[in-house]
Amino acid sequence: MAEVDVEIYDLEGIVLKSPENIDYSDTLFIVTGGGSSPLGKEMTDEFKMHGGEVLVTTSNVDKMNPDNGIFPLDYNSDDLEHQISFLLNAVRKSDRENIVLVHNAAAGATEPITTLITGLKGLKRKYKNELVPNDEYTKLLDEVQLAVDGESDIARMVNFEGPRRLTEMILEDDEIGHKVSDVIFLSSLPSTFPEEFFLPFYPAVSQTKHEFEVYLRENAQSWRESGINTAIVSASIIVDTFVGGILTRILPRLLPVDTKVELDEKQLPTKADVLKAVNIAVCGEVPERNGLRSLFVLSSEDDGVVSALDRSNLGFQEAVKALKLANSIQVS
Repeated sequence: MAEVDVEIYDLEGIVLKSPENIDYSDTLFIVTGGGSSPLGKEMTDEFKMHGGEVLVTTSNVDKMNPDNGIFPLDYNSDDLEHQISFLLNAVRKSDRENIVLVHNAAAGATEPITTLITGLKGLKRKYKNELVPNDEYTKLLDEVQLAVDGESDIARMVNFEGPRRLTEMILEDDEIGHKVSDVIFLSSLPSTFPEEFFLPFYPAVSQTKHEFEVYLRENAQSWRESGINTAIVSASIIVDTFVGGILTRILPRLLPVDTKVELDEKQLPTKADVLKAVNIAVCGEVPERNGLRSLFVLSSEDDGVVSALDRSNLGFQEAVKALKLANSIQVS
């Protein structure tokens, strides 16, 4: 693979400052999954703090409250287009000049992760510090695969088909389509390289998120010509999320005794770091290629500096090198 031009794709991270005096008073944000996920909730609070109006969506019936800006949006529902139309009616009532669509909702990992962790805990109790026979791991991975298969249809709707349809309906709407200024997608490194970064509990998520990344890349240039910025923001492991907690705190304790995993949580990005990157993608100076702004968050400092990698032309080997340079993950 050709060497990366360090002047353009600085593998030690492009140091990006969070924009000063952020003002979203002219902006309406639509955050999918904002009523259900902790990251979505923090994102909503962040946008509101800077004067933004925020409409969030959730598939959790207990949290739906349109009067408070929390709208039903179940990508697996038979009346998906009706739910989107209901949301768009609220969007039309806003007097904000710009609309930022943030794709945050995701699905497909919970059941496979639960199956894997439960199985590993059982093997840990059964064999204690002894070497676990390979056939035991094979059986467990078969169970995980069954869970992945069971989530695949849901993952495809939530991570690809649904977001694509929502994007299309907003952009094609005569009243509000011209107001869309940004389309932001919160992704992950395994979703960019699903075959190389294979995690046994994650393929239903990574493959379908990858499809949505491809969709955005294919449309970014034409959208840019219409005045729409397209951005993909992702991280290695977001340490203070459900999956991040599994990978950093639980999984290392359950792996075979001859496997050593060292994770420096202080150098791994948090939800707050990802939010800084989203703010930078919306209103900061970000390298853009073929209409796409693409940031891979490595780490951040307390002063608002985010160490990020422009991954719009990033290959797998370069991504691995970037992780090593960031000194965030060491596996031996």
